[in-house]
Amino acid sequence: MLRGLWLVGVAAAVVLFVVGCSSEDPWEAYVEQVNKGGGEMKTGQPLDVNDEAARQEFEQAKSITCQMSKEDLMGLKALGSMSGPEAAKRAANQMGALWEFACDKGYDPEMYQPEKAAGIDEIEPPPMDDFPSASPEESTPEPAAPESSPELPDVADDPLWPSWPGTVYTYGDCDPALVDWQLQMNTYGYDFQGTGCYAEETEEAVLDLQEANSLPTSGKLGPETWDAAWAGVPPG
Repeated sequence: MLRGLWLVGVAAAVVLFVVGCSSEDPWEAYVEQVNKGGGEMKTGQPLDVNDEAARQEFEQAKSITCQMSKEDLMGLKALGSMSGPEAAKRAANQMGALWEFACDKGYDPEMYQPEKAAGIDEIEPPPMDDFPSASPEESTPEPAAPESSPELPDVADDPLWPSWPGTVYTYGDCDPALVDWQLQMNTYGYDFQGTGCYAEETEEAVLDLQEANSLPTSGKLGPETWDAAWAGVPPG
């Protein structure tokens, strides 16, 4: 009788242990995977599991990142590949970790696969032998004078950076379009995760950029503050 009760107690303890081990904190699992893959995608710095600001961005990312399709997230992952192969690996690892732990979608090897961005240095010029040499008898024709000077394209009609989405963002807003602005601000030393959510770090960057470009320091991310991230005076 006592032996039977002892076996039941041992079995119950094993069940409780297994259940306890399976209830892993998604934030801790995400941090562990990001650091295992080389750190934060833009800077390569490791994440700190006790960093409350980073955890807050992780929680806010759920409200927008997890509503995006897999195809959209793959597109965001491709943005990280523009900074080189190591950044591409970190971007893929971080997107895979978001998909697996923040969105609770399970392990997906495709999400962890780095995207390869084609760069100019990958294009090899053809050998000079492929170009025919001019015959001595051939005369070089005079270039024809243009009938009229071509008009330069209007930058407003053909922007050199992502156009303002048309929404004035304030604290607490989340929008996939904000990811472009956040990642661009990383070129000025910020450390955005690309969540698309306007939180404390976004507010700080907005105010810094507005001050550097003599804009009203309202904290509102409108068209002028948006364009200043690409064409304005860098903060600091």
